[in-house]
Amino acid sequence: MININNAPIPTWGNLTKAVVKKQPSLDSLSKKWLLGNDKGYWFSRSAWSIYSIIRFRMIYTKSESINLWLPDYFCNEATTALRELNVKISFYCIDKNKKPDSELCNDLLHKSTPDLILYVNYFGENLFSEALSGIAKNNNAWLIEDSTQCLMPEAGIGSYGDFVIYSPYKFLSIPDGALLVIRQDGPSNISDSKLNELGFDDLYDSINNSKFFFKVRPLIWLMKRLIQKIGLHSLFKTNYINKDDPNSNIHKLPHPKMSKFAQLLLGTMLDLEAESKLRIKAQKQWSKSIEENAKLNNKIITEPYRGFTPYIAKVKVKDLSSFNNIMQLFNKSKIPISTWPDLPPEVKSKPNIHKRAIKLRNSFLYLPVHGSIRRFKIISKVRDI
Repeated sequence: MININNAPIPTWGNLTKAVVKKQPSLDSLSKKWLLGNDKGYWFSRSAWSIYSIIRFRMIYTKSESINLWLPDYFCNEATTALRELNVKISFYCIDKNKKPDSELCNDLLHKSTPDLILYVNYFGENLFSEALSGIAKNNNAWLIEDSTQCLMPEAGIGSYGDFVIYSPYKFLSIPDGALLVIRQDGPSNISDSKLNELGFDDLYDSINNSKFFFKVRPLIWLMKRLIQKIGLHSLFKTNYINKDDPNSNIHKLPHPKMSKFAQLLLGTMLDLEAESKLRIKAQKQWSKSIEENAKLNNKIITEPYRGFTPYIAKVKVKDLSSFNNIMQLFNKSKIPISTWPDLPPEVKSKPNIHKRAIKLRNSFLYLPVHGSIRRFKIISKVRDI
């Protein structure tokens, strides 16, 4: 049985090198994602990166509360840690191009003056907004560039925010690993001296030394990957659709600190250009195979390659009434397919305001394109649908 994994699997070479090589420093691991005078700080998940920025802003403003702007098309799980802080979240609307809706953002200023504004480079695409950047500058707000769906800095990615957040663990076969980048050349010029004066390194250490339950156990993660590697997929559930989790809380998150095993593995996987090429090939093959399948071609629309490294392959459902049927087709063939995101409850409770985000959530399905997938597997699986 030919199987396609939802997540990448480390090669025997990766595992061997991780065992025999000296553990790389966190600074050396950061270099692939840094530009100019950037500084990098590693966490297990990007939720902790956002959490640390909020804590730092509180120190900077000497305030116990913060106003944070997030796009309405956003994953609720990523807000889990920050909701433990005294943060007022305002969700701004995106436009048809998934950029911030500048008119509605200006209207939002009447209700909330932001301290922090986050925008997302969805699915690997640079979606910087001059209008949103202007709002941040005019209100002395820090700008966070969420590049967690971007493999690496390319085509403007990582060049605009005061902070940039990446999630290498979403792309590479490591159990955890998320990078917070602080840009001295960003719009607010957060310099080394400012970081030292306000004690960011002390804050970083205090978060990493927190006594949270370490949910990501590298050994358990590795055992699952090895089981998948030898083909025993039947031990795992085949329902790949993500379910909204209304009970998400901070205790479900992994410990903030990046694990040593993840550091070791990541040190063997820094050829990001090679990973990018594999992802592009996989996305193109999904599109080609689906377009050649008569059963699928009249139900879903594929997205062509658009010049940047894809995070996942997107397919749009033509008729929303057939959404569940399409999921069943893929699940029956054991093809991992997912939905995104688990929208925040504040967004779902106001469908008239956030209708575009809700429609996007209910119109698209996603297929994996990581480097462990081979094109012949895609061809075979889609042909059998």
